[in-house]
Amino acid sequence: MDNDQTKALCLNLIKADKGEDIIELLQKAGYWDDDKVWRYYSDYENNYNVIGNQQSSPDAALVEKLVNSVDACLMNKCLLKKINPEGPSAPKSIKEAVAQFYEENPNQTSAGHIRNWDNLKRTKVSRDITLAATGDREGNPSFTISDCGEGQTPEMMPKTFLSTQDKNKLRIPFVQGKFNMGGTGALIFCGSHKLQLIVTRRNPAMLDNNKQHDTDDMWGFTIVRREKPEGTTRRSSIFSYLAPIGANQNPGKGGVLRFGAKSLPIFPEKNKPYERYSEWGTLVKVYDYSVAGYRTHILRRSGIMERIDLLLPDVALPIRLHECRSHHRGHSGSFDTTLSGLSVRLDDDKANNLEFGFPDSSQINVSGEPMTVKIYAFKKDKSKTYRRDEGIIFTVNGQTHGYLTKDFFRRGNIGLGYLADSIFVIVDCSNVGGSAREDLFMNSRDRLRKCELRGKIVRNLEDLLKHHIRLRELKDKRRREVIESKLEDSKPLVDILANMLKSSPTLAQLFGKGNRISSPFKKKSGKEDKIYQGKKHPSYFRFKNKRYGHVLKRDCHLNTKTRIFFETDVENEYLARYDLKGEFSLYIVANDHCSKTSDEKIHLQDGYATLTQYCPVKI
Repeated sequence: MDNDQTKALCLNLIKADKGEDIIELLQKAGYWDDDKVWRYYSDYENNYNVIGNQQSSPDAALVEKLVNSVDACLMNKCLLKKINPEGPSAPKSIKEAVAQFYEENPNQTSAGHIRNWDNLKRTKVSRDITLAATGDREGNPSFTISDCGEGQTPEMMPKTFLSTQDKNKLRIPFVQGKFNMGGTGALIFCGSHKLQLIVTRRNPAMLDNNKQHDTDDMWGFTIVRREKPEGTTRRSSIFSYLAPIGANQNPGKGGVLRFGAKSLPIFPEKNKPYERYSEWGTLVKVYDYSVAGYRTHILRRSGIMERIDLLLPDVALPIRLHECRSHHRGHSGSFDTTLSGLSVRLDDDKANNLEFGFPDSSQINVSGEPMTVKIYAFKKDKSKTYRRDEGIIFTVNGQTHGYLTKDFFRRGNIGLGYLADSIFVIVDCSNVGGSAREDLFMNSRDRLRKCELRGKIVRNLEDLLKHHIRLRELKDKRRREVIESKLEDSKPLVDILANMLKSSPTLAQLFGKGNRISSPFKKKSGKEDKIYQGKKHPSYFRFKNKRYGHVLKRDCHLNTKTRIFFETDVENEYLARYDLKGEFSLYIVANDHCSKTSDEKIHLQDGYATLTQYCPVKI
């Protein structure tokens, strides 16, 4: 095919929404049935052992592609500034990268968090990363993820987008992707043929008139497909991608298709999926995607936006979502919106959704691994728009890596069953060391491993929630409301029985004289809870009801825990907030030796801090 024919094929593949249409287009081009133009994904025939063992849900797999787009945009900004991503001048974290590349004053303490951006800036930046839903009413939707990140040249694609083995990001500290597998997790959920399209072009500013190959400034594209098992000759599937360039001379080792064009319509506008042109970037499209609630408008409750919000609670960069399926109707503003993550949504509307005094914060240290804990308590029936079955999520750099269900709160040793539908906890594991992180999370980044560290974390969370004073008070309040509602429901029956006894002396004599059972709860005093207003930074921190300089003595059995109470005037979120977050460290001084402890937690609530310390067998 010539340049125009190749470009036309690419555009037709972009606009198609059914696997059958993709196959027909490739058959007409003479590619679908020609084995020599298909190349093994990662140049590895047994690649299903990696590709088939990733995310267990389509939502988490789709999120990995958005994470890759965030990485690509940060890389683009870094390379444009002539900074070596692996060098000493590169940002040391995602937060630092966002501050350095997207903020006017990157050294401000609030820089690097999109929660501090106004809506105008969030919307503007979100146009760099978009997700569009297309398709008809009957089948599964197709999703197109587009970004104006660094992009790749056609020759680079086999070692970037089309590899599970090359460690492209392993030594880059400010990106989330590490295992080079995010591009394949979604394949399992792409209909019966497992088809995925990749279109990309390197940012021309990065080529700097120093091209490594004659086609470096071209658009490259390919289709990934599954080749099903073949009886006894091949017992598992193989994933391959279209690579016809040079395949006649080297079958199964060709290059991806490519063509020259100044720009392509890879971005959506409102409910039109391929309307806005870009001179570089990447488009990834997954066809016939098997996702829950596929008929639902993606921006409404139970739509895909709700799931992405939860799986990217502190997303590094905002993302623009577009509903482009023609059977969904609405006004002009109902087709697209900016996704900024669950934490931003919760903070933007605390008063209407959360019980007063929440969220609050804790810091736990488990086997020397520090984590921050943020606890949300929703008003009745308000949690449904924020999470489904998740009770506790574990995040790393703003992405959910695993979760425990809300049944966790119903455990007997916690006793918060009345609040199980109203509590939500975020455990930030971003500062956990590399080895511990590998022990705790699967490489797929969507579930926890069953390991010793997980068990210790779970026990710490159980203890924290069990002794959380305000949660216990809220549980008693909800319990009282339930019981009083049942007593209120029984009032008509009580009145009927009372009238029967009154009108029948015989019945009254038979049952005898009794007294009405009083409510088991104390009457409300009518006094409203006083809302605690803590300071941004503590002006004091001391033992509860003790003056500075007081030496507190407390006996504690070895290999058990003890609680010590402090008083302070800092806000509840001090240990888990995003700007100037507080830190807590505890040291043991014994025999002229000072050592930092490795198992403790501290919880702030309304002017008090509760320290739970495990007393080791040996000091």
